[in-house]
Amino acid sequence: MPVRGMIYDGINYGSQVNEISRRHRTDHDLNSPAEFLSGFTAEDHLTPVVTITVYWGSQPWDGPRSLHEMMQGSKVDSNVCLHTNCYLLA
Repeated sequence: MPVRGMIYDGINYGSQVNEISRRHRTDHDLNSPAEFLSGFTAEDHLTPVVTITVYWGSQPWDGPRSLHEMMQGSKVDSNVCLHTNCYLLA
């Protein structure tokens, strides 16, 4: 579930960025090379995305609640986890 929630959030943020970029391309209002390449200006902002996971099962949830929990027991060096997002389920 943590990966699925992360994917849903990423898709939503990506859609917001694409919409803002599309609007700027239509309006021809990007003023610098950096703005042109990114499709984003310093004044542009994203709307926060909050994904809430609701579990309706009769038994207590026994799955991982974070990306780090999903990585436990794998052969990934624990130092690598220090540099990855935990991505907790809400």
